[in-house]
Amino acid sequence: MRAMDAPAIEFTACMPGLEICRESRSSHVFPRHSHDDLYSVGFMHGGACHCLGPGRDDGTVRQGQACLINPGQVHAGGPVREAVFSYTMLYLSLDLVRSLAEDLGRRPCGAPEFTALVSDRPDVCRSLQRLALCLDQGDELAAESAVVRALGDVLLAHGGMAGDAPGPDRGFV
Repeated sequence: MRAMDAPAIEFTACMPGLEICRESRSSHVFPRHSHDDLYSVGFMHGGACHCLGPGRDDGTVRQGQACLINPGQVHAGGPVREAVFSYTMLYLSLDLVRSLAEDLGRRPCGAPEFTALVSDRPDVCRSLQRLALCLDQGDELAAESAVVRALGDVLLAHGGMAGDAPGPDRGFV
């Protein structure tokens, strides 16, 4: 029997308004908590995590899916069936998300609100996966472009933004 790899966690302050947490082979159970002024956008690389969302929005985030958590939203999570999971989580400031939402809508707007806890939309998940790869490569310009693309896709798909119909090209970088 092969010994299980040890869990690993890494936090990185990537750019103003964005912190990234990468966790691999985790079996950690996150108790109920919230992030007052941060959006949390995660991409599941492996395994699955049960997420307790607001009200009846509980769900399971599986490999290849994304989770979307609004500022102040109480949430919790843990591995499915006592297994392990690996993910990348973006913690985005309220100001960064609002600014991008205003750019997308070409008008001032309030803070957007995610309309789903779990996303399996291919455009959203591909953008988040590409972003995770760009962040690993250390190219700041590519990473910044990938942040704009991924967050734009998330907002258009699940942020209540006008024009949220799926499509391959919406004018992003």
